[in-house]
Amino acid sequence: MESFGAGMIALPIEGLRQPLLIKSSEWAAIVDRSGFPHCRSAARRLFRRSDELYGLFAGRVFRDDAGMLRVVNGALRFAAANFVPVDSRLEAEVAMNLTYARRVFAKPQIYRTTDFCLPDFVLYDTNPITIIEVRGMKTLDYIDRLQKKLRMLRTMTSAHIVVVDDVRGGQLMCDGNVVELPPPSWAAVECNYERAHGLDWGLQTVLKDVSVC
Repeated sequence: MESFGAGMIALPIEGLRQPLLIKSSEWAAIVDRSGFPHCRSAARRLFRRSDELYGLFAGRVFRDDAGMLRVVNGALRFAAANFVPVDSRLEAEVAMNLTYARRVFAKPQIYRTTDFCLPDFVLYDTNPITIIEVRGMKTLDYIDRLQKKLRMLRTMTSAHIVVVDDVRGGQLMCDGNVVELPPPSWAAVECNYERAHGLDWGLQTVLKDVSVC
């Protein structure tokens, strides 16, 4: 990402010879709308090569009279290196850990008004389904909200629930201890197939019906 003069910045995009030009004020607005914690500092490093975090950018682009590509508007989303959309760097590390472990999982993206909550990750190669909650902050307000979410999940579902606050040495961790996930089972995957399809479209019915196959 480079300054292009006259209040413009250039976004280098892999595969394009020309960078995308955008007003610095518009880029700042796009970054602020992304909802990613510490987004400004992350966005400054976004277009450097990284094995940890990727940026997914969708925008309206036109070619001006000088032949330059200019961005009119757009949206920015961060993702793990496997392009699973995430809300934090820790979520990206968890997503990659599950991928390397060849786990069958979903990262729910759609929160409907009828859903009682939105889990961070859902493993559907376990019986019953396993929900992984990522504890990314330690503020009292955040911990309180997380505890309420966990109580809701435990009350309204029979899913196996774990909390992760770190990824260290290829291991999921919580409070300095290794988090042991249930072993994967292809029988569970087949059993949970219809539920897994539902994860993309709403979780209310899916999670309320979580049970041992």
